[in-house]
Amino acid sequence: MRKKPSIIITLLQCIGETAKSLLLVGEDVFVSPENFLSLRKALAHYSAQQQANAINYFKRTYCKRVRTRDKEMYLVTSWAKIRLMKAIIEKKRENMQGKWDGEWLVVTFDIAELTRTQRNFLRRQLYVLGFTNLQKSVWISPANIRAELLMLLKLWNMEMQKGDVRVLVVRELIEDKDLKQKFGL
Repeated sequence: MRKKPSIIITLLQCIGETAKSLLLVGEDVFVSPENFLSLRKALAHYSAQQQANAINYFKRTYCKRVRTRDKEMYLVTSWAKIRLMKAIIEKKRENMQGKWDGEWLVVTFDIAELTRTQRNFLRRQLYVLGFTNLQKSVWISPANIRAELLMLLKLWNMEMQKGDVRVLVVRELIEDKDLKQKFGL
């Protein structure tokens, strides 16, 4: 039985799905107070107090309050965009269980030893996204999350600003039985 996601993950997935097209093209994402009210429908299976706490947490942690001429809005920070993209990818991976288009998504990177923490950060994040490593700087996944991954890498690159990261789509991989078994394909 699959574990129920936390209310924050559910909230991130809802906002992420709503703002996905803006996230994918790199635009700023604003959330109005009315949007937060409409999000309560997606959180209906949680108590009113849990909903209010989650929305307030999201505002404090992932947004910057912006005042326009006549309205108050919340600008989603770049860190929040990363969390939103990861939530979108997780939801997409859940929906793809058992479905595979036959293409492998491969991420390769060359990040200098001087920026070891950034390199290790990228490895941890690829692992969390469901990739497995072929070598220390070559990671592979059967998930069709190309657009989302590219946006996430773009957001990370704004934070890291060092190294070279490449994404490959591989249609044929000789001797991939072990990978198919690992991913349950």
